[in-house]
Amino acid sequence: MIPGTADEREIHRALALLARAMDARDWAAVEEIFTPDATAELGTGPLQGADRITALMRSFLDDCGPTRHLIGSVVIDVDPGGQTATSRAYVSDLHLGTGPTAGLSFESLGDYHDRWVRLGHDWRLAHRTKVVTGTVGTTAVLGPGPDGFQRAPVPEAAPTPTADGRGSQARADAVVVITDLLYAYAERIDGGHLEAAAALFDRAVIRIGGHDIDAAGLEALWRRTVRIHDDGTPRTKHVITNPQVTVDLAAGTAEARSYYTVLQAAPDLELQVIASGRYRDTFARDAGGWHFTFRDYSLFDFAGRTDAHLIAPGDA
Repeated sequence: MIPGTADEREIHRALALLARAMDARDWAAVEEIFTPDATAELGTGPLQGADRITALMRSFLDDCGPTRHLIGSVVIDVDPGGQTATSRAYVSDLHLGTGPTAGLSFESLGDYHDRWVRLGHDWRLAHRTKVVTGTVGTTAVLGPGPDGFQRAPVPEAAPTPTADGRGSQARADAVVVITDLLYAYAERIDGGHLEAAAALFDRAVIRIGGHDIDAAGLEALWRRTVRIHDDGTPRTKHVITNPQVTVDLAAGTAEARSYYTVLQAAPDLELQVIASGRYRDTFARDAGGWHFTFRDYSLFDFAGRTDAHLIAPGDA
């Protein structure tokens, strides 16, 4: 093996995971990638501490529509000894508006200059500088940002949904956000992030086993019944397909129907389909964007071998 190859691969993976966590608004995962005392320069002044870096990101993204941070042209240099490294990566980040800024967007082209340290078996981000080389669109689509940040005002000509709900662009944007929520659930469950997955339903009712529970009850149920393997995950892939989303813009509500297919590969279990069913979900929109309000978690159609995924009553 070429020296440094495994380390470079892990750092490249961390770069991708950080971008995906920002887009999923998985702030616990974002903060975990940084060292606790990490520093950053992201265009608003120097920052120190993973919590402050994460707070800055949230100030822009929590009230924004869907985003995509695309990473490319990555160059990684691992220092002799394999305990520190630097990386450079191009980033193209697209931000879509929501609510009064639906139909608008903001995109920046930039270059991440990062410094990494090895903590235990993991590479963690110790410093990030973002060098912006160009922008397109309006910062009106972003959240308010930190104190002192001056985002652009919403243009008077910005498209808004009509009273009878025929705002085609706003509806399309809503469908993207809602579909991303379906996918975010699958990604968090498959990553073993049960608390983050349950947080998606913090304003929702979940129907299962003939009764309704809340997000705390759902997380407790998972912790009793989902088998977590040595790698910290359930070793599953929840594949969400056939999403059909109906949006009522005037009411600020939506419904979605989708299929799920669960694949698993685990010790003593070859890769195979272990379960299939349907989700029936409802959503609502507020100042923070779209969120789950209800999920019917009981539409379980087909079962295969689930002993490597679910803990049967009485199992250790």
